Amino acid sequence: MTQASEKQTPQGVPYSTVPHFVSNVGHTIFCKYWDTKFKEDSRKPRALLFIAHGLNEHCLWYDILAEPLADKDVLTFSHDSYGHGQSEGTRVDLEDWSIYIKDIFQHCDEMKEKYPDIPLFLLGHSLGGAMAITATLERPDYFRGMILIAPSVVPHPDNVTPFKVFLAKILARWTPQLQLGKLPHDNMCRNKDVVEKYNADPLVWQGGMKARFGVSALKGLKAIEANLHAVTTPFLVLHGTGDRITDHKGSEMLHEKAQSTDKTIKLYDGYYHQLHYEPDDDGAEVRQDIFDWILARIDAPSG
Repeated sequence: MTQASEKQTPQGVPYSTVPHFVSNVGHTIFCKYWDTKFKEDSRKPRALLFIAHGLNEHCLWYDILAEPLADKDVLTFSHDSYGHGQSEGTRVDLEDWSIYIKDIFQHCDEMKEKYPDIPLFLLGHSLGGAMAITATLERPDYFRGMILIAPSVVPHPDNVTPFKVFLAKILARWTPQLQLGKLPHDNMCRNKDVVEKYNADPLVWQGGMKARFGVSALKGLKAIEANLHAVTTPFLVLHGTGDRITDHKGSEMLHEKAQSTDKTIKLYDGYYHQLHYEPDDDGAEVRQDIFDWILARIDAPSG
């Protein structure tokens, strides 16, 4: 990794002491690799999986998927998006949506160089799902397959109204850091322990959506909606019908319009936004659906 010892994370930890890379525009990005079992056993992974996390959160929330996958010989890696978690940047502020996509490819290029000829999959949750779709539109054959958990495909009508969009565009120009509102975390998951953990996590942005970020994200979603017909990467999209943060109709639209010959959608009745953390057997079902889909495609022909 490129050294940036003169810099510290937003939490005051020297970047020289944690996994990171320096992006092509000079941002220092915190990384996570679930590779301990591979190092201990000198094992070669059968597949690689990059995870793009959602808005406000960070990559350490994906142990629940990455650790079981390591037992199945899938090496998972991720990073905190710019302005999130332990990565550099003003908290949850972004002027150019493409920065997220460029960072994904820079990180994945590095791992593909380290593990040549190993199939690479992409998983995106919520806004990370929008990043994943954008990445596959840019490079359709780069990933063996894509898993989307409650992706942001179209704005949820309960959260994004025409007036709010109009107001955000004005405020983004004059007061880009202004927080426009905060979604109740109770809407994230039916597992109350998870909600409490999320509320107490110092690495999670606990504030509201910032004006400039909101406008940038909406611009990215508009580009996705206009190009759903161009999606050709194999994908699995999962969504809860009780999700009040992202709209499951967007996932249905993606499944209907995408040209991918291998495409699967599964809707979970009444499930909330953090599908993989839903309580008891519900969350376990979602996780198993993800594992099964990836494992069935590791040895499939690419292209």
